[in-house]
Parts: sequence; C-alpha cells; structure tokens
Amino acid sequence: MGKLEAYVFYHPRIFLAAIFLLTVFFASRIPYLEMYSNFADLLPQKHPYIQLHNEVKDTFGGANNVVMAVSVEEGDINVLREIPY
Repeated sequence: MGKLEAYVFYHPRIFLAAIFLLTVFFASRIPYLEMYSNFADLLPQKHPYIQLHNEVKDTFGGANNVVMAVSVEEGDINVLREIPY
C-alpha cells in the first residue's frame, strides 16, 4: 500500500488524467441513459397479497381507492331531508 500511495502522490497528473478521462467517458454515455421505474415490477408477482392487489387494481381502476355502499334493511334513504344544525 505504501508503494501505491507514494506512486500516486509522485505522479498526480497521471491519476488526475485517468479520473478526467473516466469522467468524460461516463458523461458521453448520459444521452443514451434510459431510466424506467415501474412500482409493479418491484413486487413479487406470485405472492398472494400481490395477486389480490392486482385483482383489486384491475377491478376498481386502482388499488388506492375506497369503495363504499349504503344499503337499507327497511324503508328507504331520504336524501333531500334537511338536517337542522
């Protein structure tokens, strides 16, 4: 390690040039970089919870929805009645 350290400190231009060339190379690849992120791809599709999640998502248009139903056992619901404050 000591020899490597001494070589680096005695030849800084070589290592700075190498770092610069690596930086230029990686910068030249940026236009071709594609980022794709889909949350569903990260989930284990064979797990029962995820399968249920997919069924609910397909049925109701999304998994983050709440579906409520109001039902009456007797009579009807009077929506137009005013509620006094």
